[in-house]
Amino acid sequence: MGREDGMGLLLMLFALMFLALIVVVAVAGLRFTVLELMERASGPDQVSGPRYQVPPAGAGGETQVGGYSLLAGPEDAEPPLEISEATVVCVRELVAAGREPHAVQLVQAQTGVDALRAQQIVGWIVGR
Repeated sequence: MGREDGMGLLLMLFALMFLALIVVVAVAGLRFTVLELMERASGPDQVSGPRYQVPPAGAGGETQVGGYSLLAGPEDAEPPLEISEATVVCVRELVAAGREPHAVQLVQAQTGVDALRAQQIVGWIVGR
């Protein structure tokens, strides 16, 4: 094997290494592009737009008469629930279509409350 054969082999080796480097850079760039597209396609984490604050559970007429209680106070009160406008519109449409159990399930899924509280919230949304 002569010097020219060695130089040709070395040149071919450098060309293969350069090609491998280009492939690695292209794959890395493609990976970041795909991840960015997937992140955009997943949409926002929460629905944007107006949100409605649901009144507390005891605000429907069940109040304590007279005196006070050491057990109930502002620290014990549950934080106000917020429901997106899209959920409110969907609940109203479901109730209008006679599918109130589906509306209750939707409110449960969106807020994480129990079935009774979800029923109260649906009643509040539709004005009962």
